[in-house]
Amino acid sequence: NNQYLEHAGETVGDWYPVGIGRIGYEDDYSAYLAVVNDIVSQRYQKEDKLDGTKSTEWHRISLAVLAMGGDPTSIGKGKDGKQINLIADGTYNRGETVSLGAQGINGWVWGLITLDSMRYKIPEDAYYTRDDIIREILKLQLTDGGFSFYRDKTDPDMTGMALQALAPYYNSEQQYTYEWKAAKKTVTKTVRQVVDESLAALSELQ
Repeated sequence: NNQYLEHAGETVGDWYPVGIGRIGYEDDYSAYLAVVNDIVSQRYQKEDKLDGTKSTEWHRISLAVLAMGGDPTSIGKGKDGKQINLIADGTYNRGETVSLGAQGINGWVWGLITLDSMRYKIPEDAYYTRDDIIREILKLQLTDGGFSFYRDKTDPDMTGMALQALAPYYNSEQQYTYEWKAAKKTVTKTVRQVVDESLAALSELQ
């Protein structure tokens, strides 16, 4: 209905179609996709496009479009008249304008979740690789094992999001060497080690 469509392309509106799409609720989603198509096209006429800092604007809309059966790699039209690729602009090429993590850990986490929503292939000339994004998430682990948006202690909400992003890589034997920001030292870890530490932190909180 119109009240529902008024919030397409906004935080308050986009998580709803993600939810009903996930549970498999059948409906005609063409109206929503048409509205989002127009909204994305309009916002792309501005210098900052969807947002100057929050890459999660791209991620949220991409996931909502997918949930409605649309294609976030080909939606709306930019100033050049070409179809807009929300996956490229909001994830692996986001660094061409501003860091994917400009808003904090949310950008890295939801960027990876969005990339893996359809296991999108990253071009060889992309600004970020998957390993780049994974490494940035690992760098932000707290010394107590979990993650947080702004605190120095594990936050269950942000830790849960980070675990969703890292879950597909749990069985990988790849090791990542990085500067662990919270501990202020260089470490080498696998995703599995970080995930297990995060799960232990959540269990402790529980």
